[in-house]
Amino acid sequence: YRNWLCAASTVYPKGTLLKVTRLKTGSEVIVRVNDYGPEKTTGRIIDLDKTSFKKIGSLGAGIIYVRVEPYTKL
Repeated sequence: YRNWLCAASTVYPKGTLLKVTRLKTGSEVIVRVNDYGPEKTTGRIIDLDKTSFKKIGSLGAGIIYVRVEPYTKL
């Protein structure tokens, strides 16, 4: 999955397309869930891979606030 727009989620099943919007800027990326994570103890519902994260924020930011919603092509 190198250079794909992927994410890990504990809420959404593998294969689900998600629209992830950065709350601070409104930047969006469409990702496909391809893994299970992050650990429930973190309180997060999604982990973006490096390629996806770079589309909406700087890698140095570490953790950013986003809105996650299922994406359906119209």
